[in-house]
Amino acid sequence: MSEEQPNYQQPSHPQYQPPRDWQWQSLPPPAPKKRRRWPWIVGIIVAIIVLAVIIGGLIYKNTSSTVAYSAANVVDTNVATMDKDGNSDRGMSVHFTATILNFVKDSNGNTAGANVDDPNTSGVIQVVFPSGTDLSHLNTEDTLEVWGVAAVSMTDQTTG
Repeated sequence: MSEEQPNYQQPSHPQYQPPRDWQWQSLPPPAPKKRRRWPWIVGIIVAIIVLAVIIGGLIYKNTSSTVAYSAANVVDTNVATMDKDGNSDRGMSVHFTATILNFVKDSNGNTAGANVDDPNTSGVIQVVFPSGTDLSHLNTEDTLEVWGVAAVSMTDQTTG
């Protein structure tokens, strides 16, 4: 029972020699990488957000300083004082609270203001609503807080 053993020897080859005129060749330059667009897009979005925050801050700063200046020059008063003072409050920035007695209409029949009083004092004055006032939420006996310029001068159109 003798079996033949396989021959595991490597075949002998002559050692490889490159040709004498052969030169090392450099590899071709790699293809240029495509530039990524997403960093530019992200950068533009960040720049827009930063610009919006700066502009918003400037607008807010200007608005809040205007309000602070106006509030510093406001005279706290009441309906009775304004009724008694007549034209002496004209052009002053005033602040008061009052209760709506009834609504008044302009010459076109549109609600333009209200007669108001202060239940704690005596006197009745008229408040003119600025254009764009949402009248659907106003009712008689509602309490108004008024911030505005006193323009006490009126002309009675019915009697001259």
